[in-house]
Amino acid sequence: MMKVNRTEKKPMWQQLLDQATDHITRGIWKPCDFLTPSRELAQQLGVSRSTVQIVYEELHSRGYTMTSRRGGTRINDWNQFTGQQKEGAAPPVQPPLPVLSPSVDLSQHWFRSKDNPETVIDFSPYQPYLDMQFQKAWRKSYLNASAELDLST
Repeated sequence: MMKVNRTEKKPMWQQLLDQATDHITRGIWKPCDFLTPSRELAQQLGVSRSTVQIVYEELHSRGYTMTSRRGGTRINDWNQFTGQQKEGAAPPVQPPLPVLSPSVDLSQHWFRSKDNPETVIDFSPYQPYLDMQFQKAWRKSYLNASAELDLST
């Protein structure tokens, strides 16, 4: 059973992820076991469903689980990928993370951050992309419309 310590500084999703990976690597959760549905687990733990979904997505991205449409999420038999034998084997190690292309590192200059205020593409949420040409056209339209406005009435 997983638990959330609300007094701990570590985020709740990280606490749950650490516990889940520990359960998988120690064999408490066996390959092909189903994970508790996210709504149900969120209710049991008293956390939002999005917190549980973050944990499940992270487990999937690290290779610990596999999902199928309407089939639920199951523990992946990742021992087959690490070459470990099932009987009398040493404690399992975490599955290797996928090798990322060097172009991923190069793409980091695209994103805005404190260290990189200038960006090639602005991925800021909830803000439209306003390039200089659009801003100039908007300003010109605004000035034309306000010049025609009669404020005397």
